[in-house]
Amino acid sequence: MKHAPSEKYSIAWFKLSECIAKGERERALGLYRLLAHSLDNKALAKQLEADILLLFGDTAAHEKYQEAALLFAAQHKWHEATALYEHLVSLGRTSVEIYASLINWYDKLARTEKVGSYRAKLVHQLSCLDTAERARACEQIGAILDSNQMIALYLSVIGYCKAEGLGEQTVEFWITRSLNYVVKSGSSAQLQQYLAHLESLDLGLYQLAKQSIERAS
Repeated sequence: MKHAPSEKYSIAWFKLSECIAKGERERALGLYRLLAHSLDNKALAKQLEADILLLFGDTAAHEKYQEAALLFAAQHKWHEATALYEHLVSLGRTSVEIYASLINWYDKLARTEKVGSYRAKLVHQLSCLDTAERARACEQIGAILDSNQMIALYLSVIGYCKAEGLGEQTVEFWITRSLNYVVKSGSSAQLQQYLAHLESLDLGLYQLAKQSIERAS
C-alpha cells in the first residue's frame, strides 16, 4: 500500500519526535533536513533546527535562532523576530547587535516600554567598553538603528555616563561621537533637538558641543 505524500510527512514528523525523545541527535537532524524541504517558510525551518539543537544541548542553536530571527525580520514579522531574540537573551546572549535589533523591532511594534528597557541594557553595555570597542559597537549599531533611534541612544549614553561619574574622557568621547553622527546623518531639526536635550542635561556638555560645532564650521 502506497502512502500519500501528506501521510508520509506525518510519519516523518512522528519519527523526528521519536528520535528526539530517544536522544538520537544525528538521526533527528537527518530527518529534519529531509523535512525542512516541506516547509515553505525558511525562517520557520531555521527556528525548528535551532529548537532541535537546543534540545540536545548544542549551543550552535544560538546562531540558528539568530538566523531565524533575521529571516523573520526580513519578512516584517516583528513579533516572531522579537520572540526569538528575547529567547536568546534568556539563554544568556547579550550582544550589542541583539539589543539594538530588539530596540528597532519593538519600535516598529510601538512597544515603548520594551524600547526603553533594551535601550537601558544597551547603554549599560556600551558604557563598559573601552574606546576601540565603543567605536566598533557604534558602527554595528548604526547599521541597525535609524537616525531617531540612534540619537536617542547616544543621548541616553551621555546621560548615563554623566550620572555615573564615568570621567570626562568617556563623556567627551560620546559627545564627539554623537555630534559627528547627528551632523552627518541627522537633519537640522534633529541637531537642534539634540542640542536642546544636552542643554537641559548639562550646560557644560551643551557648551562643549557648541564649541565643537563652531570649530568644525
